[in-house]
Amino acid sequence: MDEVNCRKETESHKLIVESLNSLSFRSFMDISEHSWGVKDRESRFVYMNPVALDMCNIPVGFDVEGRLDDECPAPWAEFASDFRKQDRETEKSGKNVAIITTQYYGRQPKLEPYYAEKSPLYNKIGECIGTIWCAKKFNFLSISQYVNKLTPSVLILEPPVCDTFDDKELEVMFYLQQSLPSKVIAQKLNISYCMLEGYRGSIYQKAGVNSMKQFQEFCESTGFNRYIPKELIQPGVQFV
Repeated sequence: MDEVNCRKETESHKLIVESLNSLSFRSFMDISEHSWGVKDRESRFVYMNPVALDMCNIPVGFDVEGRLDDECPAPWAEFASDFRKQDRETEKSGKNVAIITTQYYGRQPKLEPYYAEKSPLYNKIGECIGTIWCAKKFNFLSISQYVNKLTPSVLILEPPVCDTFDDKELEVMFYLQQSLPSKVIAQKLNISYCMLEGYRGSIYQKAGVNSMKQFQEFCESTGFNRYIPKELIQPGVQFV
């Protein structure tokens, strides 16, 4: 990198830090219960609030300032190109750009989906000098919740009731809630129709129900309507 470009990069980074320190919003981010962060025009981190540091499982004492996504010691770093794409689209469009990122997050890492939205950050003369982002656990609104005017719920990747259903039963339970025909479910799980019905009978018995309606009510009351088996998802980034 030549001296001119190096100076421009330094000035750009300094500018965004100064702008951040002058924002009253900074104090809000510091104490927010959600994850917040700021990046410069080169996609280098300038700031993460304490919640974001925990969510991203950044090692204690590791300084994220000036680091690129793929320079951070965390599993999500492998998707750095997707995060940079989100940065560029946000800066170019001047609008919010959202993604759903599924990765191992937290101090005790769990595979979880997060909704992360980035907004352009401007200086006093209207120049875009970076992006500001907020990440929250992904909220899911089922048809039943919509019809009954219930609030959205957070998707979970760990079964809410442990040691009751085995792994295959959990997969069957997920597909049963999608109201798919039995033959379609059997094909997706690569099992026979008879095996599927056997799993259904076992699930109904363990749940103490006798009908699909009762099964759906059981799932809503226990939280299984928010559960997605880990076997059915993969870490990654999806633009929305």
